[in-house]
Amino acid sequence: MFHINRYHFLIPLIATLTTVPVLAQNANFNPLNLARGFDRADATVTGNTGGHYDLANNLSSRDYQGNICMGFGSQIPDHIMELTEDITELTLSIHSGGKDTTLVIQGPDSAKQFRCGDNGASGEDAAIHDTDWKAGVYKIWVGSMNSENWHYRLSARE
Repeated sequence: MFHINRYHFLIPLIATLTTVPVLAQNANFNPLNLARGFDRADATVTGNTGGHYDLANNLSSRDYQGNICMGFGSQIPDHIMELTEDITELTLSIHSGGKDTTLVIQGPDSAKQFRCGDNGASGEDAAIHDTDWKAGVYKIWVGSMNSENWHYRLSARE
């Protein structure tokens, strides 16, 4: 007697779901894919701040250097950044016309799990300049101090 497994259609679906690339992770806006010597023109993405998710209480109150993580944003990251190889020195900058933005970056490196940036009381755009960026996937949240909704441009440079 011929017997058909009624769940045979699930096998391709399960195989597809288990092989989804890392960059398919959810993010609000476009990803950044960078390697050493990247073209700065290709290292810019845009988005909007906004959300009531307290980044300090829900992600990290301080980064590996002791910098305060702060701001409000979305529960899911705004951008996913993939470094395809180690980068010695990298700067990520927000450009929103001088609004009081914040940056929280969660990386793959347990020694430098979080990197946070804010320009404090000056009320200016946030930036993070750091060394020793390991290859891997980074989640980036762009926040604001009082859940404001501002358009921004995020730029990376070596």
